[in-house]
Amino acid sequence: MTREAARAFDYIASGDASPAEALAVIREAGDMAGKAYGQRVYIALKAVTVRRLTSRRADDASAWIDVIRQSSALLKARGETLVGERLLVLSDMAADWARTCKVHDIKSLLERPHVLSILQALHEAGGRAKRADLARQLGIGDANFSRILGALEAVGLILRDRRKERTIGLTEEGARLAAERFGLLSQIKPVGAALVGRSVESVLKDVKRLVKDHGHQIATYEPTTHSIHFYGGDTSVFDGYSLRCEVHKSLDYVQADKRPVYFAGGVVASRNLVIARDPVSGVLGGKPTVTEKASGKGRSRGRD
Repeated sequence: MTREAARAFDYIASGDASPAEALAVIREAGDMAGKAYGQRVYIALKAVTVRRLTSRRADDASAWIDVIRQSSALLKARGETLVGERLLVLSDMAADWARTCKVHDIKSLLERPHVLSILQALHEAGGRAKRADLARQLGIGDANFSRILGALEAVGLILRDRRKERTIGLTEEGARLAAERFGLLSQIKPVGAALVGRSVESVLKDVKRLVKDHGHQIATYEPTTHSIHFYGGDTSVFDGYSLRCEVHKSLDYVQADKRPVYFAGGVVASRNLVIARDPVSGVLGGKPTVTEKASGKGRSRGRD
């Protein structure tokens, strides 16, 4: 094989060539590549296919599938039947992947129940968690959980380790998306450490600043019901949901959209902002009373 032919195949494998350029190179390199021609075609097209699989690029998938199939036909016409068949298998794999990407569109997937909860739980766990722990925490049935995880894996947001102690981890893209979605909530969380002994009004100032930074507004604080209402702003931060937080006078937990949530230390970042109030002192940031511990109040997490 000439040096020029080797450079041409390396150009295809690098992913820099367009489908049209790759096909032109493959056709022109036939006379220069010699006996190694078929193998170099296969290696180059396999490399570019893997690059697109790992980068989740499906925008030009059909064009690359066509290149692989035309290359297969070209090799078979040259008598390299075995390599031609291997290229057909590669094209089938790429076609299956492209169909999966189309079915599991990320935007629509994020609107399905539990999906954001799973991503947030992984984000808060540092990007990786045991499968059993995650299912137990979120209260999702095993069959439903498996389907959701399969869809998330198909679009490249998570990876599943199927060894004895099965774990789930965010991919680079999954971690980026989770950080983007829950970044504001991560900023709000530290406020909880400084809540003890402070009034609702003083906490509101800090929370209001954080929320306003992301384009939201605090609508009202109602002293009689101890409710804080948020609305508007950048829908990507809270996934388009209006935010309402009720701080109850008598309990150490609050209800976000009528779902009890508890987090020791003050602020819970679920899909809603939640602030806890000490039932005895009346200040924010208390811990559950003995009665509430026994009854189980304040320990459950909200579900999507």
